[in-house]
Amino acid sequence: MLKKTILGILSLLFTISYAQDNNDKALYKNKMPMPTVSEVIDNGQYLMLSDNSLWEISPIDKNIVLGWIGPAEIMIIDSNNPDYPKRLVNKTTLDSIEARQVSKDVLEQTYQEDDVQKSDEQQLLEKQTQKEKQLEDTQTPQVKK
Repeated sequence: MLKKTILGILSLLFTISYAQDNNDKALYKNKMPMPTVSEVIDNGQYLMLSDNSLWEISPIDKNIVLGWIGPAEIMIIDSNNPDYPKRLVNKTTLDSIEARQVSKDVLEQTYQEDDVQKSDEQQLLEKQTQKEKQLEDTQTPQVKK
């Protein structure tokens, strides 16, 4: 069991090292810098990189990405998970997470849904406040002059 774990870790480190070498060569050739962390969004549900790409993070990796801060360089390699087909590796911490690239429309839709939910909650609160005020008015004896 321990031998398999060690072999798995060594395999991941080799993959990262190999991908990093190839990625660095390709980036140097194209003179494009590696993307860096721009923003962690919605408590680790999304990650925005400096190249304006938006990534949805695997739920099991949300706690890891919460510790990522800019300007850490991010290396993007393939993962074996069909739901989250990319692995983003933080070159500063060497932490890696599974993710899938998503359109920014997904984020806008999430914010719109949040706004609708807040609006519904505000309406319920206003109705509750009105009911409480009506109840208070009916229970308060009015003094005639």
